[in-house]
Amino acid sequence: EGKPADVVGWEAALSAELAAAGVPTPPPLATIAGGHVLVHRGLAVSAFPWCGGRHLEPSDVTALHGR
Repeated sequence: EGKPADVVGWEAALSAELAAAGVPTPPPLATIAGGHVLVHRGLAVSAFPWCGGRHLEPSDVTALHGR
């Protein structure tokens, strides 16, 4: 997406914290150095494990998804 490394890092940290708090979201994968962001070909990258299922459209989300 071309986001700056600090923004990609913030998003990865947020996902990790949400997952640790019990929110059903995959935590980011760690790099060999132990971080969650690396620069590849000049772009900041974070990676997440594959999770089965499907992407919900905004109109598909209900209050039950927030519990």
